[in-house]
Amino acid sequence: FEGSPEFREEFARALRAEFPGAVVTRPAARPVIGALLLAYRSAGLELTSRLIANILKTAERYGELRHGGQGGR
Repeated sequence: FEGSPEFREEFARALRAEFPGAVVTRPAARPVIGALLLAYRSAGLELTSRLIANILKTAERYGELRHGGQGGR
């Protein structure tokens, strides 16, 4: 998704065709952050706003957020 605006737009078109009310946005963080949240949830941890804020703050420090970060190192 990151490297191809055309692919993102085609994906959004297909999604809206199936779900007309869908709103397509770019994620705030890289996929690894979503994987971490899913792992936490699978382990039975509660995803509190404080926990998520801490994860996002740490991700930003290491460049793993989409805005301004290099990520993927």
